[in-house]
Amino acid sequence: MLKIEILFLSRGGQGAVTASRILASTLVEEGLYAQAIPEFGAERRGAVVKTYIRASTQPIKTHEMIKNPDLIVVFSRGILDIIDLKIFIGDKNPVFLINSSTPVKTGFKTFVVDATGIAIKTGLVVAGWPVINTALLGSLSKVTGLYRLETLIKILGVFFKGELLEKNIEAVKKAYEQTYEAAEI
Repeated sequence: MLKIEILFLSRGGQGAVTASRILASTLVEEGLYAQAIPEFGAERRGAVVKTYIRASTQPIKTHEMIKNPDLIVVFSRGILDIIDLKIFIGDKNPVFLINSSTPVKTGFKTFVVDATGIAIKTGLVVAGWPVINTALLGSLSKVTGLYRLETLIKILGVFFKGELLEKNIEAVKKAYEQTYEAAEI
């Protein structure tokens, strides 16, 4: 039985809540059970937002926050300076996917992609903020193998239309290609 728990750590405005919905829809399209649970209050743009995603080959009966994720996706490298990641690390050795323009050392298996650079180059910027969510979903496809890029692109068509859809598809493909495993330094 496959069961995976993913934690998105982002800042308000980076699109993690939308990303979690797109991811859950993509996983369901791939034949899995999935849920996306955002956790935030009255935060404003820039505040830390946690979003939980579960996927399984069996129906999911729990709806609580994820305390010990299999994978942690960090939308902003600066989050590593303000959140003690040890609170999310229990008996599992989580895999990290981090948005960064340079390699990051976590002490765990870590993948890196410059989602911010990709968002800027593809024109995914709103009110001066690069929207990196779909780029990270392209990356996540490569890191996990849980879903095909083609399925993600199909689901993007449900959420976006026209030029915005094309920009998001471009970001997804570039991020998939540019994701790499960071060597432990």
